[in-house]
This record gives sequence, structure tokens and C-alpha cells, in this order.
Amino acid sequence: MPKVLISFLGTNNHKPCAYQNSNVTSRITPYVQEALCEVHQISKAVVLCTEESQAKNWNELSQRLSQSGVEAVHRRMPNCSSPQELWDLFKILQTVISEHDGYDIYLDITHSFRHLPMLSLMAAILAKSLKKVQIGGIYYGAMEMIENSVTPVLYLQGLLDIHDWIVGLKLLEETGSIKHLESPLSNYLSKSNQNELIEGDYFERIMQLGWASQGLQNVYKELKKEADPDSVFSLVQDDLLSQIQWHSYGTLQKRQTARAWHYLSHRDYVRSVLFTVEAVITGSLPENQQKNFDKRETNRKDLCKRTQEFKTLCHLRNTLAHAANPEGQVPEITKREDKLYTWLDKTYRTLTNQKLLPSLGRESGGNINDKN
Repeated sequence: MPKVLISFLGTNNHKPCAYQNSNVTSRITPYVQEALCEVHQISKAVVLCTEESQAKNWNELSQRLSQSGVEAVHRRMPNCSSPQELWDLFKILQTVISEHDGYDIYLDITHSFRHLPMLSLMAAILAKSLKKVQIGGIYYGAMEMIENSVTPVLYLQGLLDIHDWIVGLKLLEETGSIKHLESPLSNYLSKSNQNELIEGDYFERIMQLGWASQGLQNVYKELKKEADPDSVFSLVQDDLLSQIQWHSYGTLQKRQTARAWHYLSHRDYVRSVLFTVEAVITGSLPENQQKNFDKRETNRKDLCKRTQEFKTLCHLRNTLAHAANPEGQVPEITKREDKLYTWLDKTYRTLTNQKLLPSLGRESGGNINDKN
């Protein structure tokens, strides 16, 4: 994959020095852009310049890059002294990144106004999220740390890693899918554990919780080990473990019930209702018959005759999952979202009180705005 450096050009008189990154030291140069291209074997550099920095430093930098075999181009950028100019620069960054689809993108934030690194990071995050671009790294030449004419170049990829954790955890909480953390977790799991993670997530999404929990048990044990206190993982470990702890419930019915409450709390009504119906049926059968379709269907019909709440829940399932014509109370229940949420919350607690669902400490009421 070809590499491109996206960088800013300052207006200062740059002092010649060597730059050190990844235990590799560059030749002596006034420009960090030249050093990064040398160290990382980057073939193209796009340098964002203000009118002043272009007039002062661009000609020399472009000549040095060209002499090193690097294709050098520049883009004019505003001074970013107003919100509109900040937005203009953001769009410029997005355009440059979009033009280099298929490149490994290296972002240098050494020379810029102090607020621009944040803007650059946001542009990189947006591009990574929307366009699936590959960010090879974010770098900062720390001139304030120069020693013996060698300037360290700091690798700031951890900023993107933190973003991946934040987004992944949020999506895990909202969707129940741990697959959103596949990339950041790859640094903490063996290949076999990674495969178990992917398979466990898949089986959960097709409601095969027995198979899902088998793989997730091993993943959970691995992730529960004491984390490096200096790692990002140590900050999110407890939250992550709590999100996948459902697999540890000892029976299939408890696991189904746990997922039902989870999806209700996040207003995923279809999956919540599906899991609840199946949990009630599962609990009505001995363990050795819980996967027998005929037995399940017989008990479902019997439960509908004996329990009005369950009968209505089955009608609701048919409406939500199969686009069937709503029956009984379903038209009224589904008229507004708050009515649906309230009815489901009340029904789940009623089924728990009737011993048709196991008590997991979740059935304490709540409202549509609850997230836990």
C-alpha cells in the first residue's frame, strides 16, 4: 500500500536537526516532513500552507522532498482565526484524505496553530469512520524535547485507539454486538480467542445463546486477567466485562432473559420480545427438551391459553417479526413508543412474578429514558 504524509508547514525558521522515531534516526534536516518520509519510506507528501508559510518555507521544503524522491504538493489553508475558517480547513483535510483512498495515511501535527491538532484528529477520525481509510500513524516532532541535536518524534496513534475503544464500547452497549471491539481487542486476545469472540458474537445475533456462551466464556476469562495499568484497556476493562457477563448465567433461560432486558433498555423491541417469548418457553421445559421444536410449540400454545400476558406477547412478536396483522391489544400497545416500552416493562415484571421468567434483579421498573 502506498504511503502519503499529510502535514502542516510553519512560518518559523526551522533549525536543522536529526529526528528519531521508531528507534530510527533521520538525516539532519530543518524539516520534520523530510525526516518522516525518510524514516517511514513515504512516497508522497501533501503539505498544508498558509499564505505566509508558503512564501517563507515551501520552496525549500519541496525541493528537499523532491531530491529525496518524494512527490511534494501543497494546499492553501486559511489562518483559522474564525469558526468558518476552522470549518474550511476541516473540509480541506477531508478532501485531501478522500483523494488518497487506498493510501496508508500518516498525519504530522508538528507545525501548526495549537488548536489544529485537535481538528486534524477529528478529521482523521471522521475519515476512518466514514471512508474506512487506513491511518498509518499520527506524529508530533517534539522540538521542546531536543537533546544532542536529536528531536524525538512522538507516535500519537493512541489517540485513535482511544476513539476506537469509545465507539466500540458505545456500540456494544447499544447493539449487544462485541464485534465492534474486534480491532482494539486484537491487541489483548490470542488468535483463537479472537475467533471465539467473532463466533460468539455471531451466535448471539442469531439467538443461539448456548453456542455463543461457549466461546465467550474463554474470551471473558482472558479479558478478566489483570490489565497493564498504563493501557487503554485498563480504563475500559470493567465496563467491557459487565457488557458480556450475560454469558455466565447458568441456564439458557437466564441468558435469554438477560438479553431480553438488555435489548428492552436500549429500545431494540424486536430482539427483546423474541428473547422473552423464547425464555418463557424454555423455562416451561426440562433441560433435555428445550431444543425440541415440537415440544416448544406445544408448550407455547398451552402458555397462550393459560397466560393472557404471554398470549399478547406472542401476538406482538408476530407483528414485529413477521409484519403480521396486529391482533388483540397489539394495535393499542404499539400506537406510541412510550406505550410499547411501558407495556413490555410491566409485562416482563408480571411474567417474573408469575415465575415464568427468572428474577435477575432487572425487573425494577423504569421508563423509556432509562439506559441501565
